[in-house]
Amino acid sequence: MFGSRENDLLRKALALYAGDHVLQHVLRNGERAFVVDPADIDLTVMFVDVAGNFSEIREDLTPNELNEFMASFLEVTTNGIVESGGTVDMYVGDSTSAWWGAKEEKDHAQSAVRCARQLVAEMSRLNQTFQGKGWPTLRLCVGIASGRVRLGTYGTSKRLRYSVLGDTVNLSSRLCGLAAGHYPHAVLVADSTQKRLGASSSLVPVDTVRVKGRDEPVQLFTV
Repeated sequence: MFGSRENDLLRKALALYAGDHVLQHVLRNGERAFVVDPADIDLTVMFVDVAGNFSEIREDLTPNELNEFMASFLEVTTNGIVESGGTVDMYVGDSTSAWWGAKEEKDHAQSAVRCARQLVAEMSRLNQTFQGKGWPTLRLCVGIASGRVRLGTYGTSKRLRYSVLGDTVNLSSRLCGLAAGHYPHAVLVADSTQKRLGASSSLVPVDTVRVKGRDEPVQLFTV
């Protein structure tokens, strides 16, 4: 049996490595948390990345500088997501994925767009800090889409993950890629998110595109 110190350490590790939402899911559901049983839910999904060749940035920094550089960028994106009520799904290299609406919030689209605006502003301030240190600056890229997804536990008896799957996730990722390589806008928002904003929307139309894996064209907006 684990003692109190070990239990606290395991809880902290689970919250930090997998996310507090995973810790709460396990505590709330017990052994049922390990059952592969995702559910349909309406969410807004965001992918955040940086444009350009990150390997070139690595060449300009020492290992310690690179650690600080990456930590600073991920701290900005993570804090922005969490403070706006979002859930950080995962880091993949220098990119981050997140979602809003897991607790049935009706304003998850507004929260995600508000977060994107904040990230753009924070990234501008962070780049000023990087310039002061003689480091490369980063161009932020954000993709946002809303819709039905499958949220829950995925995997096998050997390894599980609590995450989201579905066309909305794929679309968000592809919009992030478009923002990185095809448009000058830091943020690209799908019409599925813009429609959920209703009269409160102040998004600016950008383009209408056909995205791989979708039959219908997607209208793009920016903040």
